[in-house]
Amino acid sequence: MKQVPNIGDEFQLNPKKTTNFNEMKEEVSESSIRLRAMIEQAIADHKITRDDYDKIINIATEDGYIDKHEKALLSQLQQMIEDRLVKFVI
Repeated sequence: MKQVPNIGDEFQLNPKKTTNFNEMKEEVSESSIRLRAMIEQAIADHKITRDDYDKIINIATEDGYIDKHEKALLSQLQQMIEDRLVKFVI
């Protein structure tokens, strides 16, 4: 069984660069903080509803710009969905 990584763990966004959330020094936006909370809840539950997924996308895009923190969070969530560590539920 695969172990679920924590948000602070290193992961690969692409093969050439490793990202660690704790090393991102630029100021974190308020929407990134809310986005992280929602994604952490989905990871803890190992599931996400379509409504929660839509809320996550809305938070990420509400200011018209997806910053590098939000991109990293969305990438990690997407990878966990693809790896079936987080499952969509109806």
